[in-house]
Amino acid sequence: MAFGVSFEPFLNREVTISDSTFSSFSFNDEDILFSRINSSSGGPSKGQLSFGYKLNEMDSFGTNLNIIFGSSRYTRNLVIDNDNHLLQSRDYFSGTMVDLFYSTNRVKFKDNPIFLSASLSMPLKGINIENDSYQAFIDLNDNNYHDVNDFPNVGQALLPLTQNFKDELKN
Repeated sequence: MAFGVSFEPFLNREVTISDSTFSSFSFNDEDILFSRINSSSGGPSKGQLSFGYKLNEMDSFGTNLNIIFGSSRYTRNLVIDNDNHLLQSRDYFSGTMVDLFYSTNRVKFKDNPIFLSASLSMPLKGINIENDSYQAFIDLNDNNYHDVNDFPNVGQALLPLTQNFKDELKN
């Protein structure tokens, strides 16, 4: 018999896409320089409880219970005359999945056992995503974090808009 516990990334991303040069446009006879940076990072993790059992000398059975949790961030940054105008959102993940495993060496070829295994993965509760989209702000202190030094400051900002997506990731 075997038992195990693990924590590992389920999905992970780290992406940054940025303009390589500044562009400009004229507004009230003034040239305004701008560029864009889009970035995304993070993703759900899984905590895994595993159990395995040898049924006999040739057959084994195992199962994993996977608990999905974690978050990811997405930031759009419009840089206008060296001022960062940030629009941020965050995804929160939750769900559970189960994996079933069976292995055998009952099959033989020329008196040599052939090891065969099969697995089945399925959601117990589909993976849900809650998305919070925050009000855009000008990052006056360039720390990429909405705080009291920004415009509007964090105390004046609107509450995030929340959307729920059920069963977004299925096996």
